[in-house]
Parts: sequence; C-alpha cells; structure tokens
Amino acid sequence: MKVTKENIRRLAAAVNLALTPAEEKRYCGDLERIIAWVEELKAIDIRGVEPLLMLPQEHNHFVADRPVAPLSVRESLRNAPHHDGAYIHVPNAPKEEV
Repeated sequence: MKVTKENIRRLAAAVNLALTPAEEKRYCGDLERIIAWVEELKAIDIRGVEPLLMLPQEHNHFVADRPVAPLSVRESLRNAPHHDGAYIHVPNAPKEEV
C-alpha cells in the first residue's frame, strides 16, 4: 500500500499531532514498511498451528498495602516547586477551545 503525506496529515490531525514536513516524509516510509511487514505475515499459512500461550512464571512482588500515617503539611510541601506554606500552587488548566 502506498502511504501518502495526506494520509499522514489526516492521521496526525486525528491524534492532534503537529508534524514537520521531514517527519511526514519519514513517517510515510515507516508506515509503508509496517504495512508491508503485516502483508508478509498475512501470507504465512498458519493452518494447524496451535496458538502459543505463555504466561509469566513470576510471582507478585508487590509490597502489601498497609495503612501508614499521612504526611504532614510541611512534608507534603517539601518537594512542591510553588507553595504558600499551606497550598501547592499549580498552573491553570488551559481552556478548551470550541
């Protein structure tokens, strides 16, 4: 399948991605190679081949949840880049354009 820059532009617009002309050209080639590889895979006869199911043999290594004392205000603000001693200051969320 031939991938055009227009295909790449529509795809980029669908995911709200701004691309330079050089990136568009590169992604055309990348996407063409991916599609060609998928086409090669489609051509492989897999009739009679049992699906391979491999489950990881690892065990859950997570630490159990245990209640702990909450952080004090001073401890909470220690790593906050902007605060007034009581609250963390964060930038305003951008307003969505309609």
